[in-house]
Amino acid sequence: PVPDDLAATEGKVSSDKDLTAEEAAALGYPDGGGTFMMIKPGTQKMDGRMLLNYARFRHDDEGDYGRVKRQQQVLETVMSKMKNPLSLFTASSALGTTRAVTMTNIPNSFFLTKGITALLDMKNGIKSTTIPANNDWVNAYDMYGGLGLSIDMTKYKAKAQELLGQ
Repeated sequence: PVPDDLAATEGKVSSDKDLTAEEAAALGYPDGGGTFMMIKPGTQKMDGRMLLNYARFRHDDEGDYGRVKRQQQVLETVMSKMKNPLSLFTASSALGTTRAVTMTNIPNSFFLTKGITALLDMKNGIKSTTIPANNDWVNAYDMYGGLGLSIDMTKYKAKAQELLGQ
């Protein structure tokens, strides 16, 4: 079960379940009930609502790190679709949607300059790097009680600059 963080009332499917706070707590969600999407393990085709909830979900054994892995998986899938010229129009639409729901401090000028080169080079495959690396972080709470990762920012700033060619 994955909480429907979007609180969507339209687009619900028959497999969605509205759970009471007690039912949600029994499944390991102590924060209360609501609409839950029942996502089955394995490869499947997802609509936008399910994909976004899947990518945002962090209530697994890996916490925030698991969420980052799922987000990378989603982006890699979108990028692999863009490699096929027949799906270019749907892929560009997907890229626009991805950009619209993604918060980043990377300027649009970077996507316009380096992004085009990366798209043209996709025939050589997609290379991914995770910062921080697996088991190189600890779960921590910020001053507002939000869960995140505690990492050595000095170490990873240098790696990010190297990857971005700066």
